[in-house]
Amino acid sequence: MRHIEKSNRHVGFDDFIAEIKSSLKKWKDLKSKQNKAKTKKGSDLQLALFQHLWKQQKGLCIYCQQAIPEKKVPYQNPEDVIAQLEHICPQSICNNLVFEQSNIAVSCEGFNLSETTPTQERRNFCGHYKDNVTKGNVYDDAMFLNPTQNKDIETYFTYSISGKIEANIEKPKKEQNQANYMISTLGLDNVTLETMRQNEYIIWINYFDSHGEAWVKKNLSPDFEELPAFYSMLKSKF
Repeated sequence: MRHIEKSNRHVGFDDFIAEIKSSLKKWKDLKSKQNKAKTKKGSDLQLALFQHLWKQQKGLCIYCQQAIPEKKVPYQNPEDVIAQLEHICPQSICNNLVFEQSNIAVSCEGFNLSETTPTQERRNFCGHYKDNVTKGNVYDDAMFLNPTQNKDIETYFTYSISGKIEANIEKPKKEQNQANYMISTLGLDNVTLETMRQNEYIIWINYFDSHGEAWVKKNLSPDFEELPAFYSMLKSKF
């Protein structure tokens, strides 16, 4: 994970929420069928917010950092959904933050998005996995490392060339426990993610061999509008 600066807000979304706040209780109320005009506007603004946050996150999932393709139109069918607007603190716990942009991010659907046809089940890691109580996952605010609040969040984790993610043993024990909690709760140690990270590392090793160190460092600049998948791992290795 990497720190996401949330100071740049989508003003249109905030204005719309303020306009219809009295009729909102849950996220799904944005698409209430009681008012078709507001339903259309709410749906449009959800897409606009997604696009805004996707740019804010430089095209990467808030948690695992796999690359998420740009969303230009709403997903048409359930099988088309590859990413979602994620409530960092779950709606069931932080109901006062349901429409607060600081608590909303773009998370992948928990499978390898680079596959044309997903061969594995969805929701194996990241946002949906975090909220899956059947997996034994419980949101603990004291343990959760929020990427929008922890500016040094990258330092909590280390990566091996085989794609494994682990808590940084140079951190104090409390912070190691937080990192392990995040790995477990978000499923960041899922074998699919490990393979994806390993493959991305191999790609950049080949870049290093063919283009040299200066080229690699230049192309891992944090200033690009979109960052390469698993950016934090790559930055730590190169």
